[in-house]
Amino acid sequence: MDKETTTPKVVDGRGGKREGAGRLKGGQNAATIIRKKAEAALQLTIMERAGEILSNQLQLSRGHSYLFRIDTNGKGQKQKPVLVKDEQEIIDYLSARRNRRQGRGKAGLSLLHHN
Repeated sequence: MDKETTTPKVVDGRGGKREGAGRLKGGQNAATIIRKKAEAALQLTIMERAGEILSNQLQLSRGHSYLFRIDTNGKGQKQKPVLVKDEQEIIDYLSARRNRRQGRGKAGLSLLHHN
């Protein structure tokens, strides 16, 4: 039998090809659409924070970091550096550092890198 002359069996109007049935050409499953949207959102987040991510990775590659504060006495003379251990003071420094990178804020504490 020739393929072009054969027709599918149809019993009681059921079975066989129907016009307009099935997924449109190029259509995707709902799960695929959701996954692609999530991937796009993740990629956008990564691109927005690329500088910060790179900076953190470079910092990890350099080793440990210590934060020192250099106070001044009443005469404006610098005192010995003091290792900062207070969590809130470290958080404040990191926030101010991020603001300086973004063009806001002023200089403050110094960060010492140690390998």
